[in-house]
Amino acid sequence: MAIKRLQRRCLPPRWRDLEGTEAVVVYELEHEERVLQEVLDMLDPIGNEPKLTPAFLLSLCIQHSAFTFQPTHFRQLLLRIAGQIQLVMWEKTKELAAIQPESSSSDGQPEDLQLLSMEELIPGLQPLVLWMANSIELLHFIQHEVPQLLPWRQDHEEEVCWTLRSPPLGQPVRRP
Repeated sequence: MAIKRLQRRCLPPRWRDLEGTEAVVVYELEHEERVLQEVLDMLDPIGNEPKLTPAFLLSLCIQHSAFTFQPTHFRQLLLRIAGQIQLVMWEKTKELAAIQPESSSSDGQPEDLQLLSMEELIPGLQPLVLWMANSIELLHFIQHEVPQLLPWRQDHEEEVCWTLRSPPLGQPVRRP
């Protein structure tokens, strides 16, 4: 007789706000691309909203994917997030480069190169700095939290779940 393994792992502790409401992002796999795009598009360098919101929401997406979808989809999500952030950074870098005037003398020496003033440069740098900050937050989450979500830890987590669900004293223990 084969032993059937538990289908669900214990969920990790969830982030909660001051009122105790859980912070979660829930979506179906077919909507993942749209969810990611909305999160990536929401960062406004001059707006008043918290600037690390994209990293937080992407972390919630990673956590949801790890516990809801197959490991291959989870890995694809990590690659897609990295690729999308790289693309956003590339686009913002091109925009910044486009405002830098190119002037050089006929012999190729940049004698009269006109540098941008701080007032011209800062608005172009703000999105880059914000995405760098979000990337650092995501990197920290991936390095420290994602290993806890990976399937190779499932056996250990099931053992902990089983221990937490043990029957009261005096009753026989049945393993799945």
